[in-house]
Amino acid sequence: MEYYKVVVLGAPKVGKTNFVAAAQDKYFSDKHWPTKHAIEAILKLNSPTEDKVIELRVWDLPGAEGLRPLNRMYLRDTHAAIVIYDVTSKSSLEHAEVMFKELNEFAPSELVLALVGNKIDDDGIHSVTSTMGSNMARKHKVHITS
Repeated sequence: MEYYKVVVLGAPKVGKTNFVAAAQDKYFSDKHWPTKHAIEAILKLNSPTEDKVIELRVWDLPGAEGLRPLNRMYLRDTHAAIVIYDVTSKSSLEHAEVMFKELNEFAPSELVLALVGNKIDDDGIHSVTSTMGSNMARKHKVHITS
């Protein structure tokens, strides 16, 4: 079986854990419990082009400032990174910029990157416009989705 390591990064409270849970077809929770350590989720996918199963080892990394140095060891041998920001929080987009700098410094250069604008269904004020997210994606040459 082929496997790939994927890390999920972002500021605290942007919805990283719910994002990973949704990928596993688990229920969504509107409660917030801070992630205090890296949490691994394993996703098995059928290859769309070949007759094989691909295993994604997804690491939900804590966003708290004091825990970020520990996160760096998860970046060393990762194949892909998903940086998440909250569209209702401009500071979370600024935090995403810091995450890209850490990925550039500690992750392999051939890394596949994605930027995700989360909480678009939130009725609050969207302080991060799609243009702001798109500009960051272009700056770092990453895919963007929301």
